Amino acid sequence: MEGYSAGLYSTWYQNPQERKGAYIDGWILYNWFHNIVQGEQLAHEKYHSHGISASLETGYDYSVASYQTSADIQNDVYLRPQVQIQWSDVKADDHT
Repeated sequence: MEGYSAGLYSTWYQNPQERKGAYIDGWILYNWFHNIVQGEQLAHEKYHSHGISASLETGYDYSVASYQTSADIQNDVYLRPQVQIQWSDVKADDHT
């Protein structure tokens, strides 16, 4: 199998300067593949497959703790629950 994909992705942040709070991330790809199969003592056969794959993810950053180190560097700890759904609709040409 040999394949290629091309697509787009995007991310939206509730607070884009600090990348904190809610976010939504998504991508969509078009995929195409060249497939070859060969049985024992049989000639190889070729067929193609192609389709779309996509993903949508969302989450939120919750500040859990904040502290300074001895060098006066601010450190923050966040909890980021998130959910993601992916979908793929890649189908092969008929092959017998």
